[in-house]
Amino acid sequence: MKKQGQKNYPEQATGISLLRRPKGRRWIASAAGVFVLIALAACGGNGGVETDSATAPKLDKLAASANGSSMDSAQMSSAINESSIAPDSLTDRFIVKYKDGTTERKAPSTIQSKFDRQRGTFPAKARHLRRMGIGADVVTTDRKLNANEAKAFMRVIAADPDVEYVEPDVIMSAQMVPNDPEYINQWD
Repeated sequence: MKKQGQKNYPEQATGISLLRRPKGRRWIASAAGVFVLIALAACGGNGGVETDSATAPKLDKLAASANGSSMDSAQMSSAINESSIAPDSLTDRFIVKYKDGTTERKAPSTIQSKFDRQRGTFPAKARHLRRMGIGADVVTTDRKLNANEAKAFMRVIAADPDVEYVEPDVIMSAQMVPNDPEYINQWD
């Protein structure tokens, strides 16, 4: 029995007849959405690009074996500050601080000899530039390293048990002004 205002659709649903029905259009749109979500989930949502977290354990093991260190990846990652490395950045200067009581801390000349011995494990040739006032050392590479190379370079350095921390030497800038009403009077 056909009610008044009800359209007459054939019993068999074909692709064209589904598009004519409002429920059919919603069903097709929902199916298309599900297929897109499945495709994104299959590639991990990152376009199929391998992330650093997948390669980090491999680099950590390589770095530890290069220095003859038995540091695990948790100890090594606590010595590395990668927060200022953007995916598209190029870096050729790093700040390395050696632990108190180590030969590198007492005699900066030993740092360059250590870099020369590890030359094959670095993505670029490293050179000790100078000692900073805070006791850390500035290290440069012979070329600018992309983000992945910079992280690998820092992992090799951090695998040394004498290293307290390593971070890229980048220019810092203020992102905001404090909301302290006396801030403007600070340097009067």
